[in-house]
Amino acid sequence: MSDSTSTHDVVAFAIVEGWTSIPYDKFMEYSPVDPLYKALTNAYREKERRADARTALLCSVMANCMSSGGKRYEIKDFMPQ
Repeated sequence: MSDSTSTHDVVAFAIVEGWTSIPYDKFMEYSPVDPLYKALTNAYREKERRADARTALLCSVMANCMSSGGKRYEIKDFMPQ
């Protein structure tokens, strides 16, 4: 982890990855300006980006296998904008 990683980032990563949980009523107490709320949001977005990248990798491999030597597809061709 980098030097700028905070405790909130570590806790948010653990929650989003499913290693631990947070009670719903406690979560509802957070506001969008709370550092843990921001960290949870960022961790969730990063998890979704990684999932999109894995799917894009599979799509690019399949597209390259089926192409007849024309365009070479890259992962970025299948990433959501």
